[in-house]
Amino acid sequence: MTFVIAKIVDRETGQIMLLADSKVTHRNNDRLTRNSLVNPIQKVVIVNDDTVVGFAGDNPDLATQKLVELRKTSTNQIESTLQRYSLQKYSERGATTRFLVAIRKPSPRIVEVSNGKIDDRTIIGTGWIGDYEAFRAYTRTYHDLEDMDDPGGRFVGAMASTVAQEEIETVGGHMSRASGSQTEPIRFHCDPGFVMPWSMTAELSRAPVRPPTLRFSLPRGYDSTHNTRIPVPGEWPTFSALAHYVPELRMAWLFTHERPWVDPIRVAVSSVSELATVARAEYNQLLDAAGIDEMIDRNLGYPTIRLPGGL
Repeated sequence: MTFVIAKIVDRETGQIMLLADSKVTHRNNDRLTRNSLVNPIQKVVIVNDDTVVGFAGDNPDLATQKLVELRKTSTNQIESTLQRYSLQKYSERGATTRFLVAIRKPSPRIVEVSNGKIDDRTIIGTGWIGDYEAFRAYTRTYHDLEDMDDPGGRFVGAMASTVAQEEIETVGGHMSRASGSQTEPIRFHCDPGFVMPWSMTAELSRAPVRPPTLRFSLPRGYDSTHNTRIPVPGEWPTFSALAHYVPELRMAWLFTHERPWVDPIRVAVSSVSELATVARAEYNQLLDAAGIDEMIDRNLGYPTIRLPGGL
């Protein structure tokens, strides 16, 4: 199972986003199911500048191959082909095959395709496929963030929490975000995920001149497991390439633009810039690594948060 969700964030600018987790559930292999961080699967394919598709259901490798085959077709052809494909798989094997299609032009649209049926979600502005319990968890967090002024940040934050906490057995691993607007083509983007130990303590300190500071620390004897999850997006012409980098492991998992359905390439590197160099030299994949290393350096370790002066 999985969780993929799309939202029209701003109808005026045409901004649309599609988010997905990367966990694959193996019915007969608990180890692979449990180790979602190091066994990701690519559930999202950027078909072209205007269209991105997420997948949920059986036989993900076959579904992803079908998406790649559609790169030179029109939006209408993409929808009709996926409709026929999902019906065929359901008729042949009883396999559940669901696609979530997000389109940016000529105006943002969201379409769900499931077992030969099409459900246009554009008026509602949100569509999702996958695990219903994951959708419920996402919805709870989304409502908890109602004070956020940025609708895109609220959307991404709720999904990031759902993926990182892994409260839902079938959802977890890394989060992927593809986004576009009237003026920007659909591309993957870097949304760092910081997974912290569950037993943290917080200390509020005040100084006469500086704003108060909230510092997190781990009590003695508690599990110190934490990690950073960095998605590194592809850029033209390999715009659907995507790597997931974990600095603490000095390891990245690279999905290629041409064959995203195969197991990711494991790349041992110590920085995102090194990852981009290796991806280009050895695998012909162009990654947009600009500024990501600096962001990692600023955020590694337990965070210190400076609060507004009035608190």
